Amino acid sequence: FRVLVAEISRVLFHEAMRDVRLRPVTVRTPLADCPSQVVADKVGLVPVLRAGLGMAAAMLDAFPEAVVWHVGLYRDHVTLKPVEYY
Repeated sequence: FRVLVAEISRVLFHEAMRDVRLRPVTVRTPLADCPSQVVADKVGLVPVLRAGLGMAAAMLDAFPEAVVWHVGLYRDHVTLKPVEYY
């Protein structure tokens, strides 16, 4: 299950990052300077506790510079409305 969640998360992450703004940089290599691009904006991952934690871990593997914020929700059994607890 964890392997499948990680695979799906990586695909989702790459799709979500498709429109991210990039800025040009030059990378110095032993052979020559190489033009490249880096993510221009701060990227934040917001997993909904607990189900989203496995997804966030896989996305952090792909983009370790991202910051992680957490949201805790559960569904009230009477009203069926989401309740935020964290």
